[in-house]
Amino acid sequence: MKDTSKKALRRGHNEGNIRQRTDGRWEVRLSAGIDYKTGKPRRTSTCCNTRQEAIAILQQQAHEVRTQGWRDPMSVTLGEWYEYWLDTYMKDTVKQSTYASYRSYLNKHFCVLGKILLKKLEPHTLQEFYNYKFREEGLSPKTLRNYHMALHNCLQQAVKERLLIVTNEFGHYFEQKTFKDYYDRLLKDADIGHFTFHALRHTFATRALERGMDYKTLSAILGHYSVAFTMDTYVHSMDEHKRHEMDKMDDMFGMQYSIFVENQPYPVLCTLSPDGCTAHVPDFPKIVITASTLDAALLEVKQQIQKALRQYKNPPIPTKQEQIVVPQNSVLVLVKAS
Repeated sequence: MKDTSKKALRRGHNEGNIRQRTDGRWEVRLSAGIDYKTGKPRRTSTCCNTRQEAIAILQQQAHEVRTQGWRDPMSVTLGEWYEYWLDTYMKDTVKQSTYASYRSYLNKHFCVLGKILLKKLEPHTLQEFYNYKFREEGLSPKTLRNYHMALHNCLQQAVKERLLIVTNEFGHYFEQKTFKDYYDRLLKDADIGHFTFHALRHTFATRALERGMDYKTLSAILGHYSVAFTMDTYVHSMDEHKRHEMDKMDDMFGMQYSIFVENQPYPVLCTLSPDGCTAHVPDFPKIVITASTLDAALLEVKQQIQKALRQYKNPPIPTKQEQIVVPQNSVLVLVKAS
């Protein structure tokens, strides 16, 4: 059997090798990126006494190169890429406080997540991470949005660097340009003009809400970590939608009343009881009206809003409909002040 102990040990592409020198010592050679001063590949060379030492040195140095620079997209982890992204793309381009925050995310919260290979990172994994932080650790939606923004920017750069790639129906990796050409061809065939992926996603969410899909279902489809995030992102106050909702109230109470809608309608909370209706306007705390019918209450509310607006040089901006909590036995009505 041939003795291979003295043969050079060669690793994968750009991962270095070891060899035994004529003086008996072992040498570790490793490619470490590019020397930007000369434009040539940067190489390191380290000598030691035994083959075992050389293998250990090669493994350690290869690991350092991988975590400090670009590496094989098939073996880079999220944590390693995030670390490189921070030092290469963020450190000198954002405020020091932002950089410090992004780094703290990695050290304190992305520890387990960072061990996942980029090629195996899937949307549901991130969703499960957000869910855990929200439900088990009690982190706020705002904090989770900050985490999401950091990860989004990090992964977006990974896509540009071709570290994150998608596959075709046969499971083969798409080249980034090939995928873009395929997507552009689909848009052209559908004759819908050119839109980014994000625009298509946003359009879907908007149309789903217009068609009556509830926020919880939409949030699950979009893969958001909370319903609140979906509402903050995709809430749209549309006049036609308001009119439609008011038509539902006509059917509910068997009465006809007219709600005028303009660019700035004010929300009015109406509480119905056997004795009549009590209405108050969140944006005008002093306006509280009690009347025998909903019609009468809304008419008086409208007049009081008009009167109040004449006293304001800068009228209050109407509170958004989705920001108001509607108590039981109450309905929310949008009233124009003309």
